[in-house]
Amino acid sequence: MAHASRNSREQLRAHGGLDVYLNLLEDEFWSVTALDSIAVCLAHDNDNRKVEQALLKKDAVQKLVKFFQCCPEQHFVHILEPFLKIITYRF
Repeated sequence: MAHASRNSREQLRAHGGLDVYLNLLEDEFWSVTALDSIAVCLAHDNDNRKVEQALLKKDAVQKLVKFFQCCPEQHFVHILEPFLKIITYRF
């Protein structure tokens, strides 16, 4: 759904969609898709920077770091591009 229209992304953000994606990082089958969705949400973040602010919270940072540290080897190559998009956002 992160790849949907702007209105859809705004509704996701308003109803805790980012938290759902962050929690899905713990699910082996959904983690790579969830990380990609987080990167897409961040790329489409508007001037209010609500997604950016949410991702900078301690809990979100801890979930991202834990996912990176514990990522299964077979998924590791697939998380590099979304992680690069997230960490280089607006720099």
